[in-house]
Amino acid sequence: MKTAFITGAARGIGLAIAEEFFRKGWRIAMADILRDDLSAAAETLQKAGAEVLALPVDLSDLPAAEKAVAAAAGHFGGIDCLVNNAAGHDFLGIHEMTPASWHRVLQVNLTAPAFLSQFARPHLIASGQGCIINVTSIDAWFGKGIAPAYVAAKGGLLSLTYDLASALAPHGVRAVAVSPGAIDTELSRDYADASGGSLTEDLRNFTEDLIPLRRWGRPEEIARLVVWLAGPEAGYITGTEIVADGGLMHNNLSLKLKQRMNPGTFP
Repeated sequence: MKTAFITGAARGIGLAIAEEFFRKGWRIAMADILRDDLSAAAETLQKAGAEVLALPVDLSDLPAAEKAVAAAAGHFGGIDCLVNNAAGHDFLGIHEMTPASWHRVLQVNLTAPAFLSQFARPHLIASGQGCIINVTSIDAWFGKGIAPAYVAAKGGLLSLTYDLASALAPHGVRAVAVSPGAIDTELSRDYADASGGSLTEDLRNFTEDLIPLRRWGRPEEIARLVVWLAGPEAGYITGTEIVADGGLMHNNLSLKLKQRMNPGTFP
């Protein structure tokens, strides 16, 4: 059995990824700062028959993150796929952010994935079919004017993916970025609140009009893509970005969202 190490695995896309890995027969190391949510999620999976290791960890604490990777590798005998999914917003605009807030967002969204990749590297090489999946965002391409640190971090994570792919290819390890669009998660609800709107009404209706497929994505749709990319069917895919956004990014996203997604502007 193979082992996946998934960050931000307590809820949303990360939990959906953990559930999909379980369905495909993988063992799962679940890392998250949300201790109670993580415990509940891991317990549910264990009751369903999954081999799970729950790792409560603040990924901005790099020594703790390194210990979590070592614990997972020691528990399962290795790591075959690292999924850098954990993310964090602060919703502070360019006029509000501070050095501390900026560094905190980059630490979770960019620095942690970089060093988790370093920590997992020997285990992924030993796997013989190792891979890193970085969950980025279409925000890496189109900022919305209310979260510069998050947008910069996701852009950096996308570029990091390309460099990891080049560095690790000689060792047989792949690196791929998955960039979701509008996905119905807790983080999206937080984003809606910070933007002065409601996900269930204002923001959902507005963005659904922009999305060619006319709906928000579901966490399990991203999860199926991630787990497929981790498998042998995707063995020739590395150093690239897979966008899963229902066509949103190529539908005048930048202009339309910048016109409407400033705080308090929802009708």
